[in-house]
Amino acid sequence: MAGSIPDEIGDLQNIELLGVRDGNLNGLIPSSIFNMSTIRQLSLGRNQLSGSLSANIGLGIPNLQLLFIKRNDLSGVIPNL
Repeated sequence: MAGSIPDEIGDLQNIELLGVRDGNLNGLIPSSIFNMSTIRQLSLGRNQLSGSLSANIGLGIPNLQLLFIKRNDLSGVIPNL
C-alpha cells in the first residue's frame, strides 16, 4: 500500500484493528480516522506520515488501547488519550 490515507477511512464502521505498518503511506493522518469509535488498535508506524496530531483525538476513539505511530515524520506533542 502506498500513497495517502483517504479521508473516507473514517466512514468505516465496526473496525477494531487497523494496521498499515511499513506501508509507504505519506501525507497527513486524516482527522476522520479519529472518529472510528470502535477502533481498539491503530498501527501506522514505519511510514512517511507527516503533520501533527490534534489535541482532542481521544474524544472520538474511546476504546483505543494501542496507538503505534513511531518512525514517521510527525511533529508536535502526542496528546493524552
